[in-house]
Amino acid sequence: MVKHAQSTRVKQRKKLESQEHRLQAAAADYAESKARGKKASYAVVAVRHGVDRSTLHRLVTKVGKTMLEYSTARLKLLPGEESMLVALIIESAERGLPMTKDQIEHYANCVLEVRLGSKAKPVGKWWLDGLLT
Repeated sequence: MVKHAQSTRVKQRKKLESQEHRLQAAAADYAESKARGKKASYAVVAVRHGVDRSTLHRLVTKVGKTMLEYSTARLKLLPGEESMLVALIIESAERGLPMTKDQIEHYANCVLEVRLGSKAKPVGKWWLDGLLT
């Protein structure tokens, strides 16, 4: 199978996942040092793990969402559904029958309808442009 370049969206998602992993490790480190009775500083732990102090504070005190949680909540399709759709688009193009924009949007709306039922809102006018960039 031919390797394809990663889209900007995939690169951003991987970056967020990496940042989320560092943030979770920092939160665990902070909680561990508090449990041992040491005076832990958000700033020291944040620098040690390469994350923002205020973001670590929000995560530990459970105020707000991380960027990964926020961006995942905004997605129409789940990451697995998106990757399945992208694989279908690529396979179709490799066989010499590239899908049209309308066909791709139709498939995406079908996936949404299967998962959410009749309450599913169709993908927006610019959804496909965001998927492909």
